[in-house]
Amino acid sequence: MGVPVSDHEKLKHLSGKIIEFMATPKPPLDVLLGSQDALLAMQDYFRSIFKLRRSDPRDDLISILVTVEEAGDRLTEEELISTCVTVLIGGHETTTNLISSGMLANRHLSFGYGPHFCVGAPLARLEAPMAINALLRCLPHPEIATDELIWKNEMFRGLERLPVSFG
Repeated sequence: MGVPVSDHEKLKHLSGKIIEFMATPKPPLDVLLGSQDALLAMQDYFRSIFKLRRSDPRDDLISILVTVEEAGDRLTEEELISTCVTVLIGGHETTTNLISSGMLANRHLSFGYGPHFCVGAPLARLEAPMAINALLRCLPHPEIATDELIWKNEMFRGLERLPVSFG
């Protein structure tokens, strides 16, 4: 995508706050305000990255998005922000959840359906086996190190954490 590695933890935190709101049927005020603050911070973050990429393009998705032009039209700032927030959250949440669920050999992996079908499903289906196989090459023989799995929410079906030990 093109965000610096040094910003990954910050963006993961902001993404988590936004997802918490999305996954809570009747969110309390603190969740609502936390999500709003996170979204505003993410918008400011992407605006600063767009400015950098316009003056110094790189070989990444953000640079392509800020410079793309078709028939004289460019993406608006709002369209750029919406696209980047969607790609970041969708890519992070679904990939993380798919890998952790895949490590459990969960047969109920899903990418939604109808208008809620994940547009990144084909990529995720390619990424997950590659990521899991790479993990197993580096850290063979993983074993679940807990009897209690804690799921983040029902909507995204992701684990809070997946404690494992390696033999």
